[in-house]
Amino acid sequence: MAKSSSQNHHRLKREERNTLRRKDDEKMMISEGRRQRRAKLQTTRANGEDETIFLDGPSAPEKKLVLATNSVRLKSVLKLLCVLLVCGWSMRYAHDPSTSSLTLLKRASGSVTLGFLLASIGYKKKSLDLSGAVSASLVGVLTIFSGVRYGLTLAFFFFSGSAVTKVQSEVKKQVDEHFKEGGGLRDFVQVMANGLVPMMLAAASLYSLGGLSFIANTTGAGAFAEAIISSGGSNSSMSNATTKVASTLAVAFLSYFSCCGGDTFASELGVLSKSKPRLITTFCRKEVEPGTNGGVSLLGVVASIFGGLVAASGWALGAYITSGVRTEILYALIIGAFGGFFGSFVDSVLGATVQYSGYCRERKKVVSKPGPTVTKISGLEILSNSGVNVLSASFIAVAFGALYYYRI
Repeated sequence: MAKSSSQNHHRLKREERNTLRRKDDEKMMISEGRRQRRAKLQTTRANGEDETIFLDGPSAPEKKLVLATNSVRLKSVLKLLCVLLVCGWSMRYAHDPSTSSLTLLKRASGSVTLGFLLASIGYKKKSLDLSGAVSASLVGVLTIFSGVRYGLTLAFFFFSGSAVTKVQSEVKKQVDEHFKEGGGLRDFVQVMANGLVPMMLAAASLYSLGGLSFIANTTGAGAFAEAIISSGGSNSSMSNATTKVASTLAVAFLSYFSCCGGDTFASELGVLSKSKPRLITTFCRKEVEPGTNGGVSLLGVVASIFGGLVAASGWALGAYITSGVRTEILYALIIGAFGGFFGSFVDSVLGATVQYSGYCRERKKVVSKPGPTVTKISGLEILSNSGVNVLSASFIAVAFGALYYYRI
């Protein structure tokens, strides 16, 4: 045990040294570029030439740094897409009732394997701490077991959310009091805030269809045992009432994650807007500091729609590789876009009213707790950020689920 702890300690030290070494190399490249520009500027001044022409555009070392950074980002995106595609086809194989007579056993073992694997990847990439990885394993196993669509929606939301938190982390460090080096390390509370309710919705949807007996009865039939978003339900042999309930719970599940995805993208990307956000409860008339709960910007609004679409893309991919129903894919993307937009709106209203925001003169950033050096901006100290996320996403899930049930 002591040996393992010592190895982890040395591994973390090596990673820290490597990170510092990369940062030093980047600083040296930027300094070299600035030195070259100053030398060129002095030369042009001595020759009486126009000194501004050499100030346009980055120097050669800076261009190399930008190209290297973009290359790393592109590789990360491609690697992420490959991981998600592999997850999708792995889930499809584990849930396919036509490939084995042991449908239930294969589905259970595949869900456990994939659930723990995804959580371990998050822990290794420092997107989760130990408590977050343990809770993510539980959420992942039960969600994946409920169906391919559910599992892929969870995977798309989790990996995209972890990736977007790392965008321009140096800028966020200046304005976000909860910023953590590495851009992640979600704990138990954050994982459960995003995953507990949709996990229960996914399990309830499967249970409404018949649960374990429904899975066992689909062996060899070629029909995946899970609800789909449509007016006809997931299985023509079931009653319309049964399939409608299952599909309604599926809509609520997707709406919840669309809201969470929209809020995550709006928070992580909206704070990077060049213009100051405006407080939503003042009908966007009052400008506030970046990082203020309830502050909205055009970039944040666009990001919320995109975040909802990314989460819904997981459902759409699951629908494509299991049934290929185009109407379901279209429904999913529409729910994702509107869920992300309205979810971010509800989250902003709650953040501006029941979540405290104040500007700390000492730390020079927005904080969520009052203090002697803090000037209040908005809100009451009633709910934490996780509480606001759960409340807003649950509201969107109920609203969209009810709309689907009574209108479709």
